[in-house]
Amino acid sequence: TQNLKWESKINLDNFGDSNLLVFNGDDISENLDNQNLLVDQKLVYTNKLAPRKVMLLTGRYIYERSDQFYAINRFLYPELFTEVTGTDNVAQSNDNQYHFGGFEAHLLERKSNGDLFEIQLGNAYRNDFLNTLLELNDQSNLVTTPEDFQNNLRYQTNDLYFKSKYLLDVKPFKLNGTIAF
Repeated sequence: TQNLKWESKINLDNFGDSNLLVFNGDDISENLDNQNLLVDQKLVYTNKLAPRKVMLLTGRYIYERSDQFYAINRFLYPELFTEVTGTDNVAQSNDNQYHFGGFEAHLLERKSNGDLFEIQLGNAYRNDFLNTLLELNDQSNLVTTPEDFQNNLRYQTNDLYFKSKYLLDVKPFKLNGTIAF
């Protein structure tokens, strides 16, 4: 009558890409390094309270971090950075993180006439971060990090919800009514 299930996923990626191009006679070398970590945990508890009544409790946590580093051996943007001199290459790093946490309680009851009553209560929280850094370089020396081309963002959402549903079984039809807050 009871069941406890735990799912755990972990993914780790580390890969890079390189391009060697010739554009209008200029050699252009680009490098992109990526690192990604994903951890996904889910716990589900099921309890059959009565022959026609079931309760489900679910909790979930997700963490993901994606880092990127991009470098190009040419400074192709002089019209954007007219005040900068002595720059011959560009690099940018990105740090992107995502956190999710949530729970849900769900009660289902099948009536003897075939009707189905459901009630659900839950909360989902999400927190995202994005940090980027653009560097203008001369050889391997940092010339500047232009302020208008950096990001340091944080985005949060929280969704608290309540849902109720009733499925009326009137042969040969089924009518469904839902209330959600």
